[in-house]
Amino acid sequence: MARPTLKKMAAELREAARVAAVMVDGDLAGRIVSQRSWHYIRNPNPKYRFMTGDYFDVDHANFLLMKKTLLRLGRLVGFPCGTSLWLPVPGLKGRQVTCAVQNGKLHRYYRFGAGSQPTPPEMARCLRTGQVTAAPAHPDYVVFLAPVRDSLGDVVGAVEFCSPNPKSAAMAPAWS
Repeated sequence: MARPTLKKMAAELREAARVAAVMVDGDLAGRIVSQRSWHYIRNPNPKYRFMTGDYFDVDHANFLLMKKTLLRLGRLVGFPCGTSLWLPVPGLKGRQVTCAVQNGKLHRYYRFGAGSQPTPPEMARCLRTGQVTAAPAHPDYVVFLAPVRDSLGDVVGAVEFCSPNPKSAAMAPAWS
């Protein structure tokens, strides 16, 4: 099978993100992470840096429903695509985000062991404007972000669609 062109990939990822912006349930997204988890994400213990991950509790039914939804959305494109749900950390006014659900080994923003991280500018733009947003060019990845809305229409998160840049010679990481 021929490798898709960058232009074709961008068009397919943009369309998948457009579908996600309509389909992904923001109310469900808001019920995934437990209050205890949010506490440790907001207040990491510098002495035990991985404690946040140890206390990452989720509502399993909502987590699995979101995970399946994201897996299906990733299959809308005709090439490898990782999907992740990013949520702003409550109480930090959008300055930090956390990866609540991740599928696959392709991801531009996720870093192993990080409970939260500063919101990338393009993700902040997606959260602020409620528009599907293309991430700036990256040598290894092509990324689009889809806003996630709750029942009131407020943007409460973002879905990352990440695929390997066809111009990259780098292989995807062996871990997930």
